[in-house]
Amino acid sequence: MAWIERHKDYTGEECLIWPHARMMSGYGTIKTEDGKVRVASRVMCETAHGLSEEKGMQAAHNCGNGHLGCVNPAHLRWDTAAGNSRDKIKHGTLLFGEKAPWSKLTEDQARHIKYDGSKINPLILAEKFNVSVTAVYSIRQGKTWGHLNG
Repeated sequence: MAWIERHKDYTGEECLIWPHARMMSGYGTIKTEDGKVRVASRVMCETAHGLSEEKGMQAAHNCGNGHLGCVNPAHLRWDTAAGNSRDKIKHGTLLFGEKAPWSKLTEDQARHIKYDGSKINPLILAEKFNVSVTAVYSIRQGKTWGHLNG
């Protein structure tokens, strides 16, 4: 917390990179006095800008570099989850489709399931691509991989 306090009035335009522990996603983490591990950019936003007046607000990055560990207070603001997601789309940092490390499919495979394989039994496609039948239905219904075009 001492590092956050020392840098809460930082005025530089460049990203201020968190120098301590980070999650696999790149976001900094900090262990608070009560022993909880929290996201460093959120703690910086609270320290520099005060607690959010609305419940459920997120510490959003104007710079799009939260995943690189940015905690510059001038780059942080309170925003809704939807607003934060719009930022991530704008900055190209929202992990979806094959960009997501947990994805089992490529875009071509998902496109095949959605369009070319639309007449094929879902169980056959699920086995072919090593996914669940539910995943096949979700792709076909646009619940997942909805960004794909034919």
